[in-house]
Amino acid sequence: MQYTVKPGDTLASIAEDHGLPHWSIIYDHPQNASFRTLRPNPNVIHPGDELEIPEKEQKILDKGTESRHKFQMKIQKQWLRIAVEDHELKRMSGKPYELTVGSEKYKGTTDGEGLLEEEIPAGASSGRLKVGEHVFDLQIGHLNPIDKKTPDKGVSGAQGRLRNLGYPVGAVDGLSGPKTEKALKFFQADEKLPQTGELDDATREKLRKVHGI
Repeated sequence: MQYTVKPGDTLASIAEDHGLPHWSIIYDHPQNASFRTLRPNPNVIHPGDELEIPEKEQKILDKGTESRHKFQMKIQKQWLRIAVEDHELKRMSGKPYELTVGSEKYKGTTDGEGLLEEEIPAGASSGRLKVGEHVFDLQIGHLNPIDKKTPDKGVSGAQGRLRNLGYPVGAVDGLSGPKTEKALKFFQADEKLPQTGELDDATREKLRKVHGI
């Protein structure tokens, strides 16, 4: 069956919604070859992308009728990776954190690069991260690709990354208005790039590198 990606979808959440044990079953499906070419990073997909969802495989087990049997469902997970920065855009390395996703809580310490990584439920769409006195509200799965091969030429992906990095980009709407151009100029100035306010190739690659994805 055909499925159209919605805002906030991830391959893991789509697989879970369709009763599939792992997102790679969708990504590696032969009829999704053009999708793999379009989205080489399976962690970043775009609303409007079309996917072929394969049929679930049925498993038949031979069990006796006069006894009780216990079946265990495997909960699908996805990895959440975050680079944590303070208000001065400095990486917060070696800092204890508490991550809340739904009813689950995760505790740990950011690594030397200010990174944290946790395995969370596939269907999670939001969370909250506390690092010292800093509190971050998270929208999980809402980061769009920054590539040109998107309906908005990567603008919404750039807006999302700029916002995550603390630049005043305004709404993440895929429209390159005055706020987006101003945020791009700030970013370009910080990264020693020509301050054009345009999402050119050099800015696109630098933004992907600084953001980490």
